[in-house]
Amino acid sequence: MRHGRGKTAFGGRGLVLGSLGPISGLAAPSPSSYLSTLRMGPPAGYVLSSTPPFNGQFDATAYAGQYGSSSLGAGLTLIHDGFVDGYGKTWVQRSTGRALVEFVIAFEGGRGAKSWLGFEATADKNGPGYKHSNSLTGIDAYYGAHLTLTPSGFVDAFSFVKGNDMFGVGFVSAKDNVLPLAKSQTMAQYRS
Repeated sequence: MRHGRGKTAFGGRGLVLGSLGPISGLAAPSPSSYLSTLRMGPPAGYVLSSTPPFNGQFDATAYAGQYGSSSLGAGLTLIHDGFVDGYGKTWVQRSTGRALVEFVIAFEGGRGAKSWLGFEATADKNGPGYKHSNSLTGIDAYYGAHLTLTPSGFVDAFSFVKGNDMFGVGFVSAKDNVLPLAKSQTMAQYRS
């Protein structure tokens, strides 16, 4: 998921806590989404944020818009992969300044979800903030990334496919200390 040039929704995946600016065109394709029931929600101490990038249902155009100058290609790929619907939320922990982003994207089939997972993994690995992959055991189709944000900040995030859905879980922090949280939250989401 991109947010501006070279970033996607989690930092290298575009979630920059200090610049969680609005994503234009966050339009809901229908009044409510069953996808909202598939997310785990935050650990204790986090409160819902009204700040984008994820604040409810989103469509393919809004999601691809995060890819900045590459949004047209990302949008075409997303639609080709069978995008059906998307839903996400952002939470913050005021005492630490950390943010948690969770989202789920439904595809017409598992093949499309896995294809998009590969697209996002490649985009993250080619982003300027990408530092290294994060590993996780117990999930088949996934990728994890450790990213740095400018001027300062860190992201540890995982995306995985379960059935025809792709889930994303990422923590943003001013300190490089959220990998255990990201692993725990991702595994809880995967098991739910």
